[in-house]
Amino acid sequence: FGGGEPALRPDFIRRFRELCGPSWRLTLETSLNVPQENIEALLPVVDSWIIDIKDMDADIYRQYTGKDNSRVVSNLRLITEADRQKDCMIRLPLIPDFNTDADREESRKALSALGYTKLDLFTYKR
Repeated sequence: FGGGEPALRPDFIRRFRELCGPSWRLTLETSLNVPQENIEALLPVVDSWIIDIKDMDADIYRQYTGKDNSRVVSNLRLITEADRQKDCMIRLPLIPDFNTDADREESRKALSALGYTKLDLFTYKR
């Protein structure tokens, strides 16, 4: 599930899981900037996660997205508490005019401290 923010529709995804059964693998692409209860509802039904972080720094995240990243950080911790980090691919871009290699390295360190090891480091093209 991707496009828009599928984690805003946990009931739909849970119902889809019921219909398709356990033999289908479900992957969710998300920013994690959704209410924690949505992620709690999705943890038992989603097999793998692609998480687009942008940047762990609150100011950089706000400058780029116009939103606060406290939900993102809280949901990353929730996934860690559920010991599901191994099921996550974290997308961590270098965004020209918003973050630097050093900023991205700080984000990588913060994510590693939470137990995330699968990182997709790439550069946004203009």
